[in-house]
Parts: sequence; C-alpha cells; structure tokens
Amino acid sequence: MTTTLASYLVADYFIISTLPEKLALEGLKNALKDIAQAQRKDRNPQLKLLGVIVSRLDRRIRKAREYEEAIRQSFAANAQESRKFRTTITSSAAIPRAQDAGKTVFQTEPEHEATQQFLAIARELEERIAEFEVAAQSVREGGVVHG
Repeated sequence: MTTTLASYLVADYFIISTLPEKLALEGLKNALKDIAQAQRKDRNPQLKLLGVIVSRLDRRIRKAREYEEAIRQSFAANAQESRKFRTTITSSAAIPRAQDAGKTVFQTEPEHEATQQFLAIARELEERIAEFEVAAQSVREGGVVHG
C-alpha cells in the first residue's frame, strides 16, 4: 500500500493539485485510481473530493488554457458545478522569490496576485468544507441531501 493510499483511507476530504500539462494530467488519472480504491465500501466510502487546484497556469499558453478547461470538464458530473476550484494559481516569479528567501509569499509579497489567489483558494476551501458539513449534519438528522 502506498503512503498516498494510506492517507486517503483515514481522511475525510482531499484536494488534488495539478499543473495544466499533459504529463500531470496522466498522473491525475493514476491518482484517481488510488482514490477510487480508497472509496470502496469496505475502506473509506465517505472520502470526499473538496476540489482540484490548477497551479502554475500561464494563460498566455493556449495549451495550458485548454488543459485547464479539460480539467474543469472532467470534474463536472451530471450538469453539476465542477469540483475544480474557481481560482487558479497562475505562474509567478513571486513564489520562487519567497522560497529563496525562506519565507511565504504572504510574508514577502502580501499584495501580489499570486498571494491573493492563495487567499481565494483558502476561502473556497472553507466554503466547500462548510457545505459538506451542512450536508453531513442533515443526513445525521434524517434529512435527504441531493448533490
């Protein structure tokens, strides 16, 4: 058993982070196989995908935009909203500059676009966790939740 699979077996939620590149999307397929294994009835059927984060997106590159759209479509089922996060993390020199300084972009460049994107992702995560918690509470109270 891989460390990743073991993590899925004990988690309530998970996030997938991917790059808008061909090889990353191939790796995503392998990750989804591990996730499906973890979600089997006899393992962790309650495991839920919070969402997919696309990072290092360079909107100037047509192929990157196409891969981002393919990811969005791949994680939208039955006309539901895609599990891809609305916010993407664009490619930015601010991130390696912060890493070189041994700090976070929140410390080195708090007003930078990339920093604001990370904050937006955090807000989306909070929203999605709250949605799942409300749905779980409703189910515990005997209500029916669709979606």
